[in-house]
Amino acid sequence: MQPLKPRFQSRDGASYGNVQYCVRTSDIDSVGDGTHLTFFQMVGSFGFGTNNYQQHVNLWTRIARDLEIPISHVNIHPESGFERYWETIFPVRHDPDCLWSDGNVGGYCSELFTPSGLEVGNLVNPLGHSIDVGFGYERMLQVMEGKSRVEETELFDQSLDPVSRDHVRTLTVFHRQRILPGNRGRNYVCRRLIRRFIRLNGEVDVPFQEWLQSERERMEQSIRDARRHWRKNGERPDSFYWDTFGVLPEELSLVKDGS
Repeated sequence: MQPLKPRFQSRDGASYGNVQYCVRTSDIDSVGDGTHLTFFQMVGSFGFGTNNYQQHVNLWTRIARDLEIPISHVNIHPESGFERYWETIFPVRHDPDCLWSDGNVGGYCSELFTPSGLEVGNLVNPLGHSIDVGFGYERMLQVMEGKSRVEETELFDQSLDPVSRDHVRTLTVFHRQRILPGNRGRNYVCRRLIRRFIRLNGEVDVPFQEWLQSERERMEQSIRDARRHWRKNGERPDSFYWDTFGVLPEELSLVKDGS
C-alpha cells in the first residue's frame, strides 16, 4: 500500500481492487520455514475515505468460501470495535497486536486464520476512515492445494531445496521485469539476492542464466581484489570493502577467512 499512502490521506472516495507484486527481504533468514517468501502477491481491495468496512468483510468472506478456504477465526484488537462485523460469520479472538502503522498511516486490523493457524489475509482500517485488504495469493493457493508448506505449491520448482525454490522464483520475476542487479534501490536487492543464490547453489539451470554467470564472475573478482587488499593493508571498516570493491556485507567473511 506504500504508493497509495497519499490517497488514504486525501480521502478521495475511490474504491478498487488489484494484485500487487511484493518483494520483502527484511526477514530473508526465515525463508524456507514453510511460510515466508521473498516474493509474494497480495490480492486485495482499497477504499480511500469510504469507510465501507462491512462491504469488504462480505466480499472477502464470499471469496474465501467460493475458493473453499476455511476460516477458523478472526483476530481483532480488543479496542477496535470490529466484533460487530465478524461475530455472526466467524469466531472472534482478541489480540492487542492487531495494529498496523508505518508511522504516518495506520489503524486497527482484522486477521483471518485457517484451522492450521495460517494467516491468509487481513483487513486494515487506515486512519479510521479507509480500507486496505490484503490476501496472500501464495498462501491461498497453499490451502486450496492442501499443502503444508507454501513453497510446495505448483508455483515453485520442486527439484530445488526450499530456499532455492523461493530465490529462483523471485529472481525470475526480477528478470522478467528487467530489474537488473545493481548498487541502488531494487537493483541492489536483486544483486544481493542473486549472490545469495550463487552462494547456496552450484550449477543450476535457471531462466536468468546470463545474470548468474555475470554476477558470479563479478563476485569472484571483487572478493579476490578485496582479499589482496586485506592481506597487504589489514583491518579497514567493513563499508570500505563494499564501496571500493563491491563486496557485499555477507561476503566479507570470504575476504577475511581467505587471508
